[in-house]
Amino acid sequence: MNQFIEWKDFEKVELRCGTIVEVALNEKALKPAYILKIYFGENIGYKISSAQIRQNYSQEDLINKKIIAVMNFPPKKVAGVKSEVLVLATVCENKGTLLIEPHSSVIPGSQVL
Repeated sequence: MNQFIEWKDFEKVELRCGTIVEVALNEKALKPAYILKIYFGENIGYKISSAQIRQNYSQEDLINKKIIAVMNFPPKKVAGVKSEVLVLATVCENKGTLLIEPHSSVIPGSQVL
């Protein structure tokens, strides 16, 4: 299961904290998903992501929720949406997909090391 990577490869991954500011249903998704508008601070601004997290979160639950995202994957078209960042989550047996959440006082745009 463990496949080791070099530290220099991990350093290439840019992880940042953001705050979800808008949530809409992704009607074109085959699996239930939301379109998230996420704020990453004034230096980065807003990014869009499509996330399959509807099992555990309502739209209202997600507004102002802090998240962690991979910033430097190339944009990917997901069910008609240009997904610019990958929001990190865990897949838990019998609980579905759960967001990985930073501390509530984190500043949008903060880098995760």
